[in-house]
Amino acid sequence: MRPFVGKSLRFMTAIAGEGGVGEKRPDIWRVAAGVLAFLVPLLVYLRTLAPSLTWAHDGADGGDFVAAALTRGIPHPPGYPTYLAMLRGTLTLPFGNPAYRANMLSAVCAAGATFFLFLAVLQMLPERRWNILAALSASLMWAFSRTLWGQAVITEAYAPAAFFLSLMLYLLIRHQGKAKRKHRVCHRFLLAAFVAGLGVGVHLTLVLALPFFLLEPKLHGKCWAGALLAFAAGLAPYSMLPILAAGNPPVDWGHPVTLHNFLWVVSGGPYRRFFMAVPPGEIPARVSSWVGWLWQNGGWWGLLPAAAGIWVISSRRQRFLQASLVSAFLYSAYAITYNTSDSYVYLIPVAMLIVPWTAHGLLSAGQWAGRYLPPVAIAAMLVALPLAPLAQNWAYADLHEDRNADRFSRGALAEAPPHAMILVSGDGETFALWYARYGLRMRPDVAVVNRDLWLQFGWYRATLEREHPDFTWKDSAGMPVSVVRLVSLNIRNHPVCMTYRNDALARGHSIVKGRFLWRISPAPPASSREGDELPPYHLSDRPRGPLHRYLGGALPQEVL
Repeated sequence: MRPFVGKSLRFMTAIAGEGGVGEKRPDIWRVAAGVLAFLVPLLVYLRTLAPSLTWAHDGADGGDFVAAALTRGIPHPPGYPTYLAMLRGTLTLPFGNPAYRANMLSAVCAAGATFFLFLAVLQMLPERRWNILAALSASLMWAFSRTLWGQAVITEAYAPAAFFLSLMLYLLIRHQGKAKRKHRVCHRFLLAAFVAGLGVGVHLTLVLALPFFLLEPKLHGKCWAGALLAFAAGLAPYSMLPILAAGNPPVDWGHPVTLHNFLWVVSGGPYRRFFMAVPPGEIPARVSSWVGWLWQNGGWWGLLPAAAGIWVISSRRQRFLQASLVSAFLYSAYAITYNTSDSYVYLIPVAMLIVPWTAHGLLSAGQWAGRYLPPVAIAAMLVALPLAPLAQNWAYADLHEDRNADRFSRGALAEAPPHAMILVSGDGETFALWYARYGLRMRPDVAVVNRDLWLQFGWYRATLEREHPDFTWKDSAGMPVSVVRLVSLNIRNHPVCMTYRNDALARGHSIVKGRFLWRISPAPPASSREGDELPPYHLSDRPRGPLHRYLGGALPQEVL
């Protein structure tokens, strides 16, 4: 761990010490501020990091990601190949449990995003007093914003996506600064295009930031052609998906070994229905929620300077302002019209794009205040501003004692009888059990069956049949069956349990409630007996994501 940290600090020192707008200022200040932009958020994130798998902050997908990485499998569409490769590398670290290491990847990426955002903002600011402190203060305010911080302490793709976006912006702004001085070179432009391609493999929404490539429209055709090739090269990790699927892993969304299945996965097949699916009548409420989110994540300490900064930046970097407004609009429109309850996480780039506005506003305010206040007072105010979101969001973001998901998965598998089938419904409990059952290889005799995936997808039924050949998955004619029929085919030879109560599945049987599971007992219906006292969370409070609400929730009762 120490060599890794040492190399990271040396790398950041070299990057932060590069020449640029602030070449006349001693590099020691730039280097010190750059290291702080990385270390301060990282230490805060590590202090509040979830110790294992978590359902908090809409992080139910974490179990799917880690289980796929541990089994050389494929997580839910669009497959996230770049993020998956990063996860697999992180899981080789020799400390902590796998979920903790995956959480730590988010923390490092969010801190890295803050670092490159600081460098990009500093590159944009004029060479004046307080420019380094203004850039550092604005960047740290973003690092401690509610949504980014919440995603930095769990296993999700949004913090790594923010890292690639900030690195892309830094390279483009560095390219623009160099192109204005000497001959036009485009190696940073090509590298930014490659980073953008890699970032799409972390999250598809990075394409909404591509307007920033128009910051320098006078590039010759060879640069644009090279950028297209570099972007395509960045998409190369998607070629991993068919190779991984050929190994028949237990987590194998879409089984993309054919062109049809591959396109279904990389285009987000089961989630396309949510895109622009918000009813028109709900749009005003969504817009109102967007305004509330902006105030919650920006705060008066960031938005008031940003409002002043827009006026300042419009006279100095008009193209950047236009690109940032276009990208912010695209991200906002996507989040507002994407019909899930957790679409607010797509707004993290919006808060990032406001940071340069905030920094310009803070710099102007510092210049103005210098007429009336001593320098130490101005420096103290700039340093104190990030403390406001830090104090406000600490209680929300702090997950260092959250073990609910881990407690559930381990408890449910421990409670399941030998050779049992566990029926699940919902993202959180499904992915938590996948992580424990397939990722950690606990209870290899138990089959975890997601009701919604079973009814919808042939590739999932084939995966279960391959992974658990001792269970009965088809009727005598070799045809798929309903969940009710699945229970009746297996209950005489295998105990059947549920993580949710569904009386329709217990036709002719009784249901016995345990601590974590309901067991369907092959006996005439009888009054259910209560199990042990429930753990600190309640079964009804487990997260229900899009998989449950839009696949399971729409299914007719008779097929359950």
